[in-house]
Amino acid sequence: MTEVVLKAENLGRVYGSGETATHALTDASLEIGEGELVVVRGPSGSGKTTCSTFSVGSTTPPRAVCTFREWMSLTRARRTG
Repeated sequence: MTEVVLKAENLGRVYGSGETATHALTDASLEIGEGELVVVRGPSGSGKTTCSTFSVGSTTPPRAVCTFREWMSLTRARRTG
């Protein structure tokens, strides 16, 4: 079995509120194994960039859990510099 190097669970992001709210992601989950090549496709506004910024830790997801190689929680990572 391939080691899971990136795991994201229950990713969600809403921009705006009320009638004008845009749901970029709703409870999306993802597992990527070591050596896998992943392509994310979709129409404009479907959450591709939101998902990738959560996955690399540059944005902290509001209620989801992202882990990298099981030893680093990206939801708790802090950017410095």
